[in-house]
Amino acid sequence: MDVPPPPIDQQPHTREMFIRDVLVLQIKLLLLSLHNFVLVPLTLGAVALDLVFKSGRHGSRFYRTLDWGRQAEEAIDLYRALDDLRPDEGAKASSEYTSKPPAPPSAELLH
Repeated sequence: MDVPPPPIDQQPHTREMFIRDVLVLQIKLLLLSLHNFVLVPLTLGAVALDLVFKSGRHGSRFYRTLDWGRQAEEAIDLYRALDDLRPDEGAKASSEYTSKPPAPPSAELLH
């Protein structure tokens, strides 16, 4: 069952704040596009290296690259403007209302 997000605070915001939020969102979308453009060949390269040269567990380079991608995506924080509008500080859009990929399997399962 999907739980609806908490209501957005209806306090008045200035036109400048709105324009700033729109511009910041557009910049973040461009950064995420660049992030994806770079991450595709990096992950494919990591997979190729993992298949040819074994180092530690299977897929270690791939999962490390995937972790770097996740960290970069979290740093971009696309939905930050929503966090400022939520009345309850505990309800963060970036942590509760966006999906995160599952964690990689543990090392014991890969051997």
